[in-house]
This record gives sequence, C-alpha cells and structure tokens, in this order.
Amino acid sequence: MIHIGCYSGGKDSTALMLWMAENIGMPGKDWIALHERTKWEANSHDPYVEYINKTVLLGTLRFCESKAYPGGFVQLVTERHRVPSVKARFCTEELKTNPAIEFCKTLNDEVTIYMGHRREESDQRASMCAIDFDDRYDAHIRKPLLDWTVDQVFAIHRKYRIEPNPLYKMGVHRVGCFPCVMVQLRELKTLMQWPEQWEELKQRVENIERTVGSSFFPPNYIPKRFQTGRTKDGKSFPWCADVWRYLEKTTEDQLPLLERRSCMSVYNLCE
Repeated sequence: MIHIGCYSGGKDSTALMLWMAENIGMPGKDWIALHERTKWEANSHDPYVEYINKTVLLGTLRFCESKAYPGGFVQLVTERHRVPSVKARFCTEELKTNPAIEFCKTLNDEVTIYMGHRREESDQRASMCAIDFDDRYDAHIRKPLLDWTVDQVFAIHRKYRIEPNPLYKMGVHRVGCFPCVMVQLRELKTLMQWPEQWEELKQRVENIERTVGSSFFPPNYIPKRFQTGRTKDGKSFPWCADVWRYLEKTTEDQLPLLERRSCMSVYNLCE
C-alpha cells in the first residue's frame, strides 16, 4: 500500500503534512507528499513550499504538473478562451486533479490518497465522507482533517513551530493560486497595503485579460455603475481596471463584502 498526501502550500495541506508525519510515519519512506504545480502560484509560493519540504518533508516532496497544459494556468485559459469561474472551476480539474491521477497511474501498488479538505470550507465539503473510493484515482481517499476547525489547523502549525504561508498574513484567503478565480473584494482591498504583492497580482490579471480578451472577474463583482465592459448583447461586466479603480475610491466601510477587522489576516494571524 502506498500512501500519498496532497500538498498545495496552503494552511490545510500543511496541517495535513504534519498530521501524516505524526500518524503515518516518515515522509519519503512511509508515505509520499505530492505537490501539483499550476504555474499560477505567487512569487512567494515556491520558497514557502521549499521551506515545508525541508522542515517537514525531509526533502522528499514530489512534484507533478499537467501534461495537457504544460504552460499551466495561462496556457489553460488561453486555449479555453475564458477564465475559470465559481461555477466552472476547470482549473482545479485540469491542473491539480488530472496530474495527480496520472501520477497515481505510474505506481505499481494499491494507493490511499490523503487530502486536507475540511467541512468548514464550503457547503459541498460539509457533506463529504471522511473515507470513500474514487474511481478516477482507483484509490481510497481519506480526509483526516474533515472535522477540524481552522483553529486546529493553525494549532498544529504552532505545535511544530511551522510558519503558515506568508500570504495569509497579508489577507489572502486561498494561496494555491495567485489570485484564485474566487478571490474576494475583501482580499484585494487588504492586499493593496502590500505594494509588492499588489503589483504582482495586478500584472498577472491584466496580462490574462489581454491574452484571453475577457474579464478575470464575474459580471456582478462590483456595482454596474463602475463597469465599462460590454458584451455583444449590451450587458455590462467589469474589466480588472474597473475593479482597481473601484477599490481605490472605496473605503472599507463602503465595501459591502468587507467586515472591518483589527488584523489584516483573514484568520487573525497578526502578531
């Protein structure tokens, strides 16, 4: 039996790596840590992954990436002529799930896969089973953190003196991709306080919109009066430049999706 832990670089998958080291055994010997590259990670992502690789995984982390889209996220959206959305998150399937499935097919043994999903994260995950069988992987899927709270996730970080991904302290909610297609206005507004990361995000999104010719953001992302994009049938949508201007002109108290916090981190990680 081969045990595989899926590692994204986020808080839950880092907690999963620590849980597996506690409960499964030595990484590289008793189990494999697998990281799926999307090539849409933040500039700070690879250094953090390498930090976890050295401190937790003893240098044994394995990597995989999409064979269909070796250029990662940019190639994917270019060939699909659109950006993924909440209702069409084909990025996860193409850049994470399928590469992991292909990796499993190279193994000459039964496989159990461990994922860091938690019920708190979404309604969909709230109904998940802790153990089930997935025909795509031809393997059992275990979710040992399914009933964990976010406090428990960061507690195991502290237990082993492991720093969380630095993007969390900057207000980012999802760190596997930068930015995630589900990024919230709250995150963008907070990230504006970190000039280097804010410029990185802006350039990425602007380049994607120029390449694909469509908006990175959904139609109702900001109020219609701030939107300058128009579809062929006259419906409005926001270009990223519209979103930037909206955020620059709007205070936190005016943003409907923002709740004022004393800490910039979504998870209250500020010291």
